[in-house]
Amino acid sequence: MRFEIFSKNYEMVNTHNAKSHYKMELNQFADLESHEYQNEIIFNGDEGFDELRNADIMHGNAAMLGELLPNVDWRTTDKLTTVTNQGKCGASYAFAAAASIESANAILNNIPASKTAASVQYIMDCDITNSGCRGGWPTRTFTNVANNGYVMPSAYAYQYQGVQRSCIKPAVRDI
Repeated sequence: MRFEIFSKNYEMVNTHNAKSHYKMELNQFADLESHEYQNEIIFNGDEGFDELRNADIMHGNAAMLGELLPNVDWRTTDKLTTVTNQGKCGASYAFAAAASIESANAILNNIPASKTAASVQYIMDCDITNSGCRGGWPTRTFTNVANNGYVMPSAYAYQYQGVQRSCIKPAVRDI
């Protein structure tokens, strides 16, 4: 059965790639059906949509970053971090928030994003406004970070584990 699902997904990727301007690739989820992937990975809660819709950042209030240059391709700079695999943990909100925080810090302070790393595991463990591997909203994490600061991976008890653990308050916080 898994091989049949994989074969179907393999064909879908090849068909898509033959006629699209962007490319798809197979990954560790290639043997899952759509509903299995959604049940395991995708956060289905909708209580955060109103928060996201009304968030200041959605309405152009990015005063924290000052005036951004209008024609910058940030991909060609050192202000973005690399894409990270979250595994089977539904913490995309934590990865999105961490990447946004890292890039904003890098742009604001004119340093490489690699020097501003935020601990995804800390966000998952300690941000009680979200639900760890069961999902959450980046806007809630932004509020939490604005109130409490963020932690670099080297300052947190453990690196990304792909599971939510008990929060361990680190002694060092980077804001």
